Amino acid sequence: MQILVLLLFLVFAGCNGCATDQSSTGDTNDAITQYGYYVLNTAGVSYDSLMKSARDLYDKGYLKDEGKAKIIEYGTKYKAAYDGCVAALESYKKVSDAESAAKLTQAISEVVRFLGEITGYLQPFFEKEKAAAIAPTSQLLFLPMPNGLGKGVA
Repeated sequence: MQILVLLLFLVFAGCNGCATDQSSTGDTNDAITQYGYYVLNTAGVSYDSLMKSARDLYDKGYLKDEGKAKIIEYGTKYKAAYDGCVAALESYKKVSDAESAAKLTQAISEVVRFLGEITGYLQPFFEKEKAAAIAPTSQLLFLPMPNGLGKGVA
């Protein structure tokens, strides 16, 4: 869940800053276009990172074949949403009206939604991996001391 919140914060905070910087020049078409490109770039990097993480989880055995199939299903939906967002951005660049802006906004929402779904699905696996990495260290704290150690000198 923490990864999802961070991901959504980065996408929206970064995009809001990008749109704000451009709109101060009075060129709102450029602001919306830059916003769209920024979202696509950020979403692409985020998706790539999630897929690499999913591969690591699969290689380590935390994610089984059925989980891999689910990730592929999410990836297919994400790809369609991403391609739809690219098309909406291109359409907006040509027409630049309220309808194309609304379609672009909807397309961006879809991309972010699918990133959230992928992240939400992977989150329990991330937590299992984290718990497994911590467990050996915590177990060391409870090992008995070797004979003779910890005793006073006679």
